[in-house]
Amino acid sequence: MSFLSLRVLVLTFILLLSCSSPQQKSVVDAEWDKARALDTAAIAQIRITTPAEYLQVLDTLDQGDLSSLYLAAVLFKNGIADSLTCDSLFAVYSDFLKRVAEAYLENNEKAGSDLLNSPSTEKIKKWKITLASYGIYLDSLNGTYSLKPNHSILLETFGANLTSAYRQFLTIVSREENRWTSAEWQSVTTSDSLITTIITWENFIHQNPGFIAIKETQQIYAHSLGEFLAGTTHSKVFDPETYLLNDSSKVAFESFILKNPKSISAEVVNAYLEMLKTDNFSYSEKVDSFLMNKVYSTELFVEKN
Repeated sequence: MSFLSLRVLVLTFILLLSCSSPQQKSVVDAEWDKARALDTAAIAQIRITTPAEYLQVLDTLDQGDLSSLYLAAVLFKNGIADSLTCDSLFAVYSDFLKRVAEAYLENNEKAGSDLLNSPSTEKIKKWKITLASYGIYLDSLNGTYSLKPNHSILLETFGANLTSAYRQFLTIVSREENRWTSAEWQSVTTSDSLITTIITWENFIHQNPGFIAIKETQQIYAHSLGEFLAGTTHSKVFDPETYLLNDSSKVAFESFILKNPKSISAEVVNAYLEMLKTDNFSYSEKVDSFLMNKVYSTELFVEKN
């Protein structure tokens, strides 16, 4: 068995355990010194009790080294047992994972070189397998590669310790990620698919107003609603030549309003249609202003919730 496979198995086993663990050393100055020196044995023995402590330790780790994610996961295991605390710790871990993913290709010369120089299919496959073992997805757009959290793996690895709300969040995000990775989804984003996503996220926000990652949820929701109203690269809402609203889009907006009369989203879509009507349903600067003030300004949705 390879070292990587063994490490993944050990990590999976550790994280399937409860967040509770035998009494370990409290966080003291000596341990922080060892952590800053990247003494991995010392880091693994630290018992995290608050998100602030967790963040402080994670800040000592090398964000250019994927093994830091292994240590971060071990520290998560060392947290307090209740699921609300685990939610808080996981939110810190999630942010750390994003930072590592965003910086890895720049900080790792081999990875950057492999993926920037027209990599072969086999090399891409190997990198995807390696990165997936750390909960990272290798994404590509027009030959440009980027790293993102793989929420399916995060759900499988951490989900048992989280609240039902966080598990539901990860489940929804995972489902959307799986659709985005399919060739069919990348070639065309249908209004029906976006409508399902919009209503799913609006309902989640209504049901979980105190969710620890509510701001991230609102951003995802706003992004989906914005795509529905303004279109995407593969699914145009306005005719590129006449700048008029497509008939199919107008029908989709009206249908959305009729089928979801009590939703906040329907109110926004209705206001959008009314705004477009003042300009004979043609694109203008009002569209951008509307999106900025009524869609991407998620505080408006918070107030109504």
